[in-house]
Amino acid sequence: MPVVFISAKSGSRIDKLIDTILQVRENLNREIKPNLLANLILEAQLIQPAISNKGGRLHIYYARKEKSKIPTFTFFVNNKKYAHFSYMRFLEKQIRENFDFRGCPIVINLKNKSQTMQ
Repeated sequence: MPVVFISAKSGSRIDKLIDTILQVRENLNREIKPNLLANLILEAQLIQPAISNKGGRLHIYYARKEKSKIPTFTFFVNNKKYAHFSYMRFLEKQIRENFDFRGCPIVINLKNKSQTMQ
């Protein structure tokens, strides 16, 4: 989260606060092309493969950004129980850095691919 130091007494740096608020608002409304998100997830999996967790390894088939006020991503995976919190944090960091979501919370939902096939 961005931190802006201001002075209530002198009113200094209020313009910086307004600029930061507008930047965060712009980040919240950012659209991402599906192919760019897919490429980022693929690169992230190549850079840092998921660790084995609970008897298996997480594989992300595809991802999409949902339409919501908070940047929300849905990852379709082989089995969501294989997702380790540290790997999900890594993916969140990759999304935040590559698509400039500074100052915004990011929500990542996992869905088993087999659930969507039924």
